[in-house]
Amino acid sequence: MPVDSARVAVVAIILSTPVVVNALGNLNFAHLADHIAFIGIAVWAAIVVCIPTRAPDPSLLSGALRGTIFWLCLMLPASMMPLAHLPAAPTVTTLGLGFLSAVSDNIPRTKPALEQGGYAWAFLAYAVGLSGSMLWFGCCAAAKIAESVCSPR
Repeated sequence: MPVDSARVAVVAIILSTPVVVNALGNLNFAHLADHIAFIGIAVWAAIVVCIPTRAPDPSLLSGALRGTIFWLCLMLPASMMPLAHLPAAPTVTTLGLGFLSAVSDNIPRTKPALEQGGYAWAFLAYAVGLSGSMLWFGCCAAAKIAESVCSPR
């Protein structure tokens, strides 16, 4: 099977752009990082720049739309859960939060757990990050929340 070098280049550009923008943004524009979504803007710019290289296949749109609606239907109820107080923070609860993050967005559970306290933030980030990375929304959300809640100000 031949390698489509143009497709490999597109993937490399889209994957490397957020890394470069994150590094440059944190080094040069750290004061704006909380107000401007540098990484999101950079990924969209990379996608738009790469569109002429590989035109989208319209025949895949209906399947992608069904999948998108499915994931939105999974994540919407999870993000609407009222979590004023979570159970105590033993290892079993931490692993339970990890298992829940494998099937729905992990942010609505991870942030309250860290703010509530009692959870070992590194273990919680590992649990939700590892299981969250099994799906498309990945583990970086848990790491970002842990960093924002647990870092000294």
